[in-house]
Amino acid sequence: MVSVQRRIAVLGALGAVIALLPAELCAQVPDDLVSDPAPQVVVGVETELASRYLDRGLTYSDGAVSQTSLWVSAFGLTGSIWTNYEFDAEMGTPSLNEVDIALAWSGSLGLWDLEPSVQTFSYPEQPDVPWTAEILLSLTCNLPVVQPYAVYRLDVKEYAGACFGELGVQTGWALRENLELGAQASLGWGSSEFNQAYLGKAFSGLQVAMLDAGVLWNAIGGLYVRPHLVVAALLRRDARELVEDPSPLQAGLVVGGEF
Repeated sequence: MVSVQRRIAVLGALGAVIALLPAELCAQVPDDLVSDPAPQVVVGVETELASRYLDRGLTYSDGAVSQTSLWVSAFGLTGSIWTNYEFDAEMGTPSLNEVDIALAWSGSLGLWDLEPSVQTFSYPEQPDVPWTAEILLSLTCNLPVVQPYAVYRLDVKEYAGACFGELGVQTGWALRENLELGAQASLGWGSSEFNQAYLGKAFSGLQVAMLDAGVLWNAIGGLYVRPHLVVAALLRRDARELVEDPSPLQAGLVVGGEF
């Protein structure tokens, strides 16, 4: 009888001690049982005013363009829409002549950032230009000073089998707390299907060198401004003979933000 009473007394004392403990200590659970916070949704918008439309070393406008993109990111996925508005269109009036839609996934493996994506290209004011689609894979190695990268594009619709690849390096230097000087240089090559589609002649191999340098100013509230200059040069004689400007320049001003 005495033993039972002592057990009851001990249990009662333990209960009293537990009742006096701070609620925070009683509520703690192992780290691996804590639910992850809700994924952050990022919305971004960006507009570039450029002296011309320049892509993969080739020009696609006679004058200035405005290129605007809007994107939403969550769960490692990013959906985006990109538009090209040409001020000096062939018909004599400004026009929205390209709309591209993309879905990308981004992840990392050691030092490497991976980003596969699917992109569609449509041309609302160019009835003779068919819409098409590409799959793309981008790899970037996060080394301390200079980051090498590679990009591979493959057309899977109108120009099926046409591919274009780039190998390059990028770097940046902090000038001030919110000001950075950045540059990237690359070499690009196209397949015979790519050059047949975009230049009208089937040949393949290394064909373009590109340099993009600019200053990035990170303003307040996620806003940024980046003036930059792009220099390209077609390396093959047969490619240079097919275009009006084999060494095009593009000056641009990018204004955007993420929220």
